Amino acid sequence: MPLFTLSDGQELYYETRGEGPPLVLVPGLGGVAGFWDKVGPTLAQQFTVILHDHRGCGRSSHVPGRFSVDQMADDLHQLLQFLGIERAAFLGHSTGGAIAQTLAITQPGLVERMVLSATWCGPEAYVTNLFGNRKAVLMAGGLGLYQKTSAFFLRPPGYWHDHGPELDALGANATHDAVEVEILAARLDALIAFDRRSQLGTITQPTLAICARDDMVTPPALSQEIVAGIDGADFIELSYGGHFTPLVVPTAFLDASIPFLRH
Repeated sequence: MPLFTLSDGQELYYETRGEGPPLVLVPGLGGVAGFWDKVGPTLAQQFTVILHDHRGCGRSSHVPGRFSVDQMADDLHQLLQFLGIERAAFLGHSTGGAIAQTLAITQPGLVERMVLSATWCGPEAYVTNLFGNRKAVLMAGGLGLYQKTSAFFLRPPGYWHDHGPELDALGANATHDAVEVEILAARLDALIAFDRRSQLGTITQPTLAICARDDMVTPPALSQEIVAGIDGADFIELSYGGHFTPLVVPTAFLDASIPFLRH
């Protein structure tokens, strides 16, 4: 199992797949490389894909403490330095999009171009309250209730028609991603504190934002705000997919992403 030791002694699990220009896939709040399983193999046919589990998630070190998006970005930067990757394209989903924005601002030479999937750029009443309420559910009801509740707004209502049993099982399998309540709560706090809004204008890398019309976590207006703040950025709105478009509509997601990444 490939592990990289960070400067503070914690370890990151990582994978590399495929051949071609480097492409870093950065997962969202769940923080595990497996989030990309439905689109990763296709991307690996054209790119050298780099994946990792965030600290506190999956197969990386699980050490409680304070978390921040800046810390997550620095962890990834350290990993890429270790792998000898000086410049790469980034595809970041939700929290991963916040990490990509941070690296584009703080390590501009590292980011060649980026796709920002279902993300946001700073404090906003809807997102702040949503993350705060998700944390309240987590603390009051534990991981099982948190995951089962989250399933209703991470995927669109129509998805339940064919996948109801799979989603019903989430509460019973609440430990499948091995995330401790204390760590997940601290990660939610990190998202509430994230703010790069005032620095969007410093981003010069080609940027594409993708969001589904029915995303209930980071609605399209938040992606449109990012695009308005980055000179030359583009926006693609998918008609369906909820917050988890790479999982729910992988073909549509790839059709939107790949032409931009190959430009």
